[in-house]
Amino acid sequence: MEEELDHSDGDLLKRLLGGNSEAAAILYDRHHRPLYSYVRSLLKDEALSEDVVHETFLRLLESRPGKPVASVRSFLFAMARNRTLDLIRRSAVQESAQPRIAVRASAPVADDPALGQAALAALGRLPLDQREAVSLKVFGRLTFAQIAEVLSIPTGTAASRYRYALEKLAQELSVE
Repeated sequence: MEEELDHSDGDLLKRLLGGNSEAAAILYDRHHRPLYSYVRSLLKDEALSEDVVHETFLRLLESRPGKPVASVRSFLFAMARNRTLDLIRRSAVQESAQPRIAVRASAPVADDPALGQAALAALGRLPLDQREAVSLKVFGRLTFAQIAEVLSIPTGTAASRYRYALEKLAQELSVE
């Protein structure tokens, strides 16, 4: 298995589609945490977020993409996003029509837990399109081109949503 750690995601996907279960495990290890962070930033429920990530990987195992996958990372984020948005649309128990950011911070920002909580709260108040751009960039570590692919928008739009979000966050978090 150590030899396979050096393989690209594309190579691992080919191996996975060929029935190699070790490739699935490596892809899961590489992408579970950022996918979970992204989904968790959109849903209020930790367990449901974990379920979405697991379902994403199950769909990957069952998938037979009709066209070549340019970026496995983007492909995974797009699958997770689609499932998350389906859940949000169908949920009768959602408090509002817009999902909210998770309130629990995994690590303090600049060694100041209060600032970390304030940043997460401010992120939660952003419009969904801007929150998604920030979450995909920060949690998913996606490029603007990959974010554009996941969200089915032009690359420039992905970059501007991220920039507008950062401007709003900076304004809201500025010290008075």
